[in-house]
Amino acid sequence: ARLFQQVYKGLRYYTPGSNGYIDANDLAKIMILLMNSDVESQRFIINSENVSYKQLFTWIAEALHVKPPQHLAGPFLSSMAWRVLKAGSFFTGKPPLITKETAQTANSTYRYSNEKIIKQLSFQFKPVKETIEETARYFLEDLKGSF
Repeated sequence: ARLFQQVYKGLRYYTPGSNGYIDANDLAKIMILLMNSDVESQRFIINSENVSYKQLFTWIAEALHVKPPQHLAGPFLSSMAWRVLKAGSFFTGKPPLITKETAQTANSTYRYSNEKIIKQLSFQFKPVKETIEETARYFLEDLKGSF
């Protein structure tokens, strides 16, 4: 929710990294399918799609009808940002939106394969963009209700 809130308020920067994402409902369905199956002592990577942060933030901004981030924040700018936000949190008492760890992660590229779980369950994942659009609708409805 904080991520959607930040994009809605205006997020000017994106980082060069990427990560894997999955709809929470898909994750729950897969867990139930695995518990009800004969599969034992197996590990699975549960990932719908690998998406760059730029694409993720753009999808969120589009779904919220706001301007997407336009500027790349590389490792140097990210390291400055977490330090400034950490100092600011001392005065506000609120946790910083960016920490040292999230800044490092945001500049890293992570790619996960869901091939094994797809083969095991023949599972069809919900597209990340669709999940974002659905979440944005809930976010905007909740925002209207708070006025």
